[in-house]
Amino acid sequence: MAAKQIIVRCLREAGLIRAADQVRLYAELARMRKRRAAFRRANPSFRLPPVALAYDAFGSLDPDGYQTLGLHHAKLIAGLIQKYLPAPGRICDWGCGPVRILRHMPDLFPAGTQLVGLDFNRDTITWCRANFSNIDFRQNDLRPPLPLDSGSVDALYCISVFTHLSEEMHFAYAEELQRVLRPGGLVIATAHGDRYRDRLLPDEARRYDAGELVCRGKTQEGKRMFASFHSPSFMRQRLFRQFDVLEHDFSSSATGFHQDDWVARSKS
Repeated sequence: MAAKQIIVRCLREAGLIRAADQVRLYAELARMRKRRAAFRRANPSFRLPPVALAYDAFGSLDPDGYQTLGLHHAKLIAGLIQKYLPAPGRICDWGCGPVRILRHMPDLFPAGTQLVGLDFNRDTITWCRANFSNIDFRQNDLRPPLPLDSGSVDALYCISVFTHLSEEMHFAYAEELQRVLRPGGLVIATAHGDRYRDRLLPDEARRYDAGELVCRGKTQEGKRMFASFHSPSFMRQRLFRQFDVLEHDFSSSATGFHQDDWVARSKS
């Protein structure tokens, strides 16, 4: 693991991390070509996102994973929302990507529940609007504000969004989530927490253990290759200091998110 991370750091420092990821895309496409063709034959009415959008969001082109894991995560998130907000009127997926999760939400909430999908990839939003007319899709910028009115959202979830933001954007968006959530509104977020500590190099681990945010930049912020790592102390004491933390789960067998998941309630 350490050797791999050293190679990744060298590629990042040399400005080659995006080129390396493009090579990986071609390898993934070759590996998944037959599986994707078979999936389409077996599921002719299921709309898979275009290759470029799927890889940009997930780093994977596995159609079965997109379908089954997306539904699994949608049920997990819906269960968390319903646990704390039995009748949410408006739910937002911030960083929805090509709707791996959000496409399943209309079947998990009563008719009349408003669903909003936000993403800063224009092509993703265009594809989503063309294929899922029952959901309100809006493009956001890398920086706040989100295209939402103040106090207009009951629950917002963001799966692997903070994992690709700089420290400045972490705190800017913590304030922004307070703005868009109604009083007592819910936020569900995943983060690169203790499950990922063994992937950190020694200098990164020291900063992580000290409660600092660890960012691997030198590539476009907001994209997969920009990676941030969050210790529980950073999440509780800094990012969510204006929220009431309701849950923190780092057991992948329990959640299936493969990241730490956090549930917090707005105080304002």
